[in-house]
Amino acid sequence: IFPVPTTDYLTIEIGLDTELEFKGFLVNNLGQHVRTFESKQLMRGKNLHTIDVIDLAQGQYYLNFYVGKEQFIAKVLVLD
Repeated sequence: IFPVPTTDYLTIEIGLDTELEFKGFLVNNLGQHVRTFESKQLMRGKNLHTIDVIDLAQGQYYLNFYVGKEQFIAKVLVLD
């Protein structure tokens, strides 16, 4: 996940050996979903998913996503 911190976009880079489903969401410190990512099929190899955070308030957020059945959680920082 890069860049962190960010002011405009986050990118998730996912490398896969097989095709898997991707879905997830971005949550603020109050637990509110501020972005939801529609489920999509990722192909074998390198996959990039970009998230627009330009309109979000400065602060700490949690990126929660699934690749197949495996869950990933990352803390991200959005700056003005």
